[in-house]
Amino acid sequence: MRIPLSLGPPREDLDRAGGACTVYDVVFHPDTVSTALADADFRSLMLQLAMHQIKEKHGDDLSDAVSFPRIKGNYKGLAPLPQFMRARKEPAAEPGAAAEP
Repeated sequence: MRIPLSLGPPREDLDRAGGACTVYDVVFHPDTVSTALADADFRSLMLQLAMHQIKEKHGDDLSDAVSFPRIKGNYKGLAPLPQFMRARKEPAAEPGAAAEP
């Protein structure tokens, strides 16, 4: 199973109590998010994957008390940096192969 994601750099923001905290913006494909909303086990897998990527990319160990907000259409907090996901490249046609009509 392949679950592509885009992970932004760590940045400072404020938690609900107004204290400073470090946040990471993680972007998943909309189909992946839809599946996670319907399947708690898959959602847990996505969250574990995000935490693993944060540790691998930034070397940050996160507390088990970390929270994952459900954002309902409107982004909360400071504006995130733009995130981009690379499109999967289609295999090149073999030389001399006839093109499909």
